[in-house]
Amino acid sequence: MNNPTFTQNAPAVYLVGAGPGDASLLTIRAAYLLKHASCVIYDYLVSDEIVGMCNAHAECIFVGKKGFTQHVTQDEINALLVEKARQAQEAAAGMCGSADAAARGSAAAEASNTSTASRSLEHVPNYAHEQARGFVSHSISTGESEPALHYAFEHAQRPYVVRLKGGDPYIFGRGGEEALVLHQHGIAFEVVPGITSGIAALMYAGIPATHRGIATSVTFVTGNEDPNKQQSTTNWQALARLITSGSSVVLYMGVKNLPHIQRSLAAYGVAGTTPCAAVMWGTCAQQKSCVTTLEQAFDVMQRKGIGAPCIIVIGGVAALHKQLNWFEKRPLFGKTLLITRTRTHSSHIRCALQEAGARVLEVPALRVVPPTNTAALHEAVARLASYDWVVFTSANGVHACFGALRGLRDEVYRLSGEATGEATAEAHRDARSLPGEAPREATGEAFRDTHSLTGEATGEARCAVRCDARAFGTAKVAVIGSATAETLQHYGIVPDCMPQAFVAERLVEALQAAGVHHTSKVLILRAEEARDTLVEGLRALGAQVDVVSAYRSEKCTEQLKQVLSSGVSIDACTFASSSAVKATVDALGGDDQAFFSQVDAFSIGPITTRTMLAHDITPAAEARIYNADGLVDALCAYYSHHVTS
Repeated sequence: MNNPTFTQNAPAVYLVGAGPGDASLLTIRAAYLLKHASCVIYDYLVSDEIVGMCNAHAECIFVGKKGFTQHVTQDEINALLVEKARQAQEAAAGMCGSADAAARGSAAAEASNTSTASRSLEHVPNYAHEQARGFVSHSISTGESEPALHYAFEHAQRPYVVRLKGGDPYIFGRGGEEALVLHQHGIAFEVVPGITSGIAALMYAGIPATHRGIATSVTFVTGNEDPNKQQSTTNWQALARLITSGSSVVLYMGVKNLPHIQRSLAAYGVAGTTPCAAVMWGTCAQQKSCVTTLEQAFDVMQRKGIGAPCIIVIGGVAALHKQLNWFEKRPLFGKTLLITRTRTHSSHIRCALQEAGARVLEVPALRVVPPTNTAALHEAVARLASYDWVVFTSANGVHACFGALRGLRDEVYRLSGEATGEATAEAHRDARSLPGEAPREATGEAFRDTHSLTGEATGEARCAVRCDARAFGTAKVAVIGSATAETLQHYGIVPDCMPQAFVAERLVEALQAAGVHHTSKVLILRAEEARDTLVEGLRALGAQVDVVSAYRSEKCTEQLKQVLSSGVSIDACTFASSSAVKATVDALGGDDQAFFSQVDAFSIGPITTRTMLAHDITPAAEARIYNADGLVDALCAYYSHHVTS
């Protein structure tokens, strides 16, 4: 799988299939190209989640067409493709020219095989490495293309255009027409296949396109021919012969013309009792399907509210839906759930809920920002090793701690090189026991080693603080729950203490059992607005406790207000913190009671439940284990006992 390069004939445009809708069905190649494209031109059926994979600096242009209404004509799309391709070609040529000039002035570096500007422009970041790291969703910036091209130049990435099309570009996607236009203008292009909905939508509805003993072939047909044609070029007689002989016929875009299709097939001998199925929004959480007969299909689809985008299959395989319908049997299928966590910490629960079949509206009610007193945080992390215990009450606190360590390193010390060590996987052994090595994060970002460097740290005497996991020295580390523990392990530290129940009261008990007493020196890194239960409990044990705010949460309710006022039907709302409850109530204004009388609310734990009850919100269920997985389990258990039609 090759990287986009700066060769003379390198593609300026990639015609990319986005697949049937489910973002997890996107090809690795497609995701990679989206991550580095300077311009993305996308269609109506491309999901928001897939568009969210684009480079945050990319120019993203929507040219979608829905049914027979056109936002942008095909001729306009073709012209836009050529225009943006020309811009990318000119920018790439300029970048190569600058690189060549730099290379000519750097002969010594070239001779010593040192990386130069020209070499850095040969490839975008290593493909295999990007694949291992995963593809991170970003927000989309809109506007002129210059910022995207400038970003590409700054990061030594060749600018190029991605034409993102639902399904596969060449299966009723008009990708061939666009490729011909590019060819006529001398613009190099590449085509990246996508999973076509004619296969995927049926599969997600429990219908195989072919099945031994039922259908030995499958034929794809468009039900929406070019309206400018004088007469249909579809051979209905041949299709009727295929159906009656046992073939499956799959119709794309056939909803509007289905009565005509029914009459045409019946005229050539297809029985009205022939099985027929329709799948709307196939592979998506809002998928809806029905199985009926050919003669009743249009009426049944209208009655059940099944319309475009829709795939229709005619043939005996449709009857397998009842036995093989796996997707629509997921525990949360058909439910629309609102997640109110901070965006940086909602991805895990979003993925878990989607795996359970839910449609997820991921709308952050909070954002994590630096604490009011950042100096106190930096002072604390500079002397982590002076404590007996360091306590983290959230994953945010862990990230803030190591962020402060990196800031301290960058501010005070001269970097000496990349750390290459990695902590071993032995039980209870972590980076602190490996004095010669520094851990790598699971995301692939390695911490830089700063040993042997000197400098003033927070006004104290010169020292050699380890600005990575080794900064903890012999200090033991406690966490309040499994999510915090997992985050900490990404930085190379296995926690020494974690309570069975993830609340402050149980953490005090666990720390007492672990040996915290009147001589213990404890640092708590927590949210600025946190409860004092943990602090008071440890001080009651006689411990010397320093409390430092590692971060604070701010309400960001504008997007939440838009979703809540949009009229979208929401079945349930999840709360993972008291702050999220308060932010959601604020966003609802005075309508919170009416909203929660119609929407099930789920709590991550007793503290959040207490806040919900204080706002007259009765939880439908509370997680037994106070983390994201426990919250998902609570939803699945609740709806398995509250089956709705």
